[in-house]
Amino acid sequence: MLDKKLVRQLVEGHRVANAVQFRERARWLQRLTPQEARQIFDALCATWQTLGARQPLGDLEKRRIQFLIERRRRFDALARRQGTK
Repeated sequence: MLDKKLVRQLVEGHRVANAVQFRERARWLQRLTPQEARQIFDALCATWQTLGARQPLGDLEKRRIQFLIERRRRFDALARRQGTK
């Protein structure tokens, strides 16, 4: 049987950790230059093209990768419309 107090502590610990990671990620993204972002995107695409086709990935992982690529494309389109790319 699960200890409710322990489970609550675990969930609270995850909530706090997620909040810290969110803030750290936001700070990192704010400092990221367009060139650095593009390098990361290109590296992710290259990895997908070389490994993704050979590695059997679960459906969830495939959907996640598709989402990330589509999100990056939308950010690129927005940057082009704003004249920052």
